Amino acid sequence: MEDANTLARQLAPQVSDLSAALSRPDLANTVASRFGSVRLIDYLRASLILAVDLAIETVGVAQPPALTEAVRSLAGVLAERYPGRSIELRVPPYAAVQIGARAEAPVHTRGTPPNVVETDPDTFLALATARQSWTRAVAAGSLVYSGTHAADAARALPVFRPH
Repeated sequence: MEDANTLARQLAPQVSDLSAALSRPDLANTVASRFGSVRLIDYLRASLILAVDLAIETVGVAQPPALTEAVRSLAGVLAERYPGRSIELRVPPYAAVQIGARAEAPVHTRGTPPNVVETDPDTFLALATARQSWTRAVAAGSLVYSGTHAADAARALPVFRPH
């Protein structure tokens, strides 16, 4: 069985080629996928989320820059899918987004928001990719929330099911 160092050496040329290809000025904005035409940036972000999920599942950790982008991408999807300003989701130090609650809830404009959900990057990634449930994260103390509508954020998870 090959070890991680061997695989890293084998992947280095492909990573270099990919970096060069993504730097081209004539790069298309969309790519064909099995779901139809997709923005290239969204396709790359989804691929990165899959890679980060696989890294965490197999070796228990992902590279910090990859984890950062995966968390920001998934938080951004939540904000797009659940527009609103009644719940603030915080994943320090990588992301903070506002999402809408299911019911009428106070809208956050400035200062301390009335409904806050906060978790660490690893827990957020696990919640967003269906590797952990809201209930387990709360019981473990890795997710905290406050406000009468903050728990409504649970309905938005998972964001992406790679398994």
